[in-house]
Amino acid sequence: MIKPQAIRQIEHDKFNNEYSSFPDLESLKFACKKLGITNSMIYREKYKQFCLPAHPERIFREWVSYKDFFDISD
Repeated sequence: MIKPQAIRQIEHDKFNNEYSSFPDLESLKFACKKLGITNSMIYREKYKQFCLPAHPERIFREWVSYKDFFDISD
């Protein structure tokens, strides 16, 4: 069985090497802000339209949460 962390590493390397126009999490965050994507529901509706990664939480090792990604405070 492959551990989730190993899956993240494999997907991170493959995605960033072959497909990504977002080499790091910060550039993806910046793109989402420019596109007006402010929460995970909007992200799920629009990621295909803007060619964003479907599962950024699986790709970026520094991922914390969607709240952190969109700078949402409680």
